Amino acid sequence: PRPLSHRKHPRHLDRVARELGQGPPTNREWPYVVPLTVGERTFQIRYDYRTSGAHSSYRGPMGHLLITATQLGGNRWSMHQVDIRPVVKWLSQLIGRRKIPGAEGFDSRFIIKQDGLPPRERWLDNAMREAIAQFFEGVPKRGEIWIRQGDLQFIMSEPWTDLDGQAIRRVMEQQSVLADALDRTA
Repeated sequence: PRPLSHRKHPRHLDRVARELGQGPPTNREWPYVVPLTVGERTFQIRYDYRTSGAHSSYRGPMGHLLITATQLGGNRWSMHQVDIRPVVKWLSQLIGRRKIPGAEGFDSRFIIKQDGLPPRERWLDNAMREAIAQFFEGVPKRGEIWIRQGDLQFIMSEPWTDLDGQAIRRVMEQQSVLADALDRTA
């Protein structure tokens, strides 16, 4: 049988789905996914457990993860990978050398990593920086933004089981605003 933690997290997500007016999924395949519409956007709330082994190339957040995801409009973001995370205080000294030019103070607050084919030049303008900063100020838990194959994901590592349906809805509302800003930049 699966460990207790692998059963506890899907049960919490079932409760959140009910709070958001959704029934829990009948399919218990991995990762555990609850579809939801917030405003004009379709989202997935995903629970996943990720680890890194000796032969793994995965280098993202690990452990029990809560992921809210929505597709970006069009297909321009489908070829890009961007990771955005707030800087943890002890990390701020290390990133001083890796700054992306732009709005004052933004570089000291966020780490942005672009892999693969870079997004169009100047996608990270002042309006986009402001949208990113507002997103992170408006979410109840620390996490990372990932853009992968046109999918805008916000990934929260454990502990996240204290979030209720309304808190997760606020995350998706903030994410919807950020997705609209990204749609305009591509």
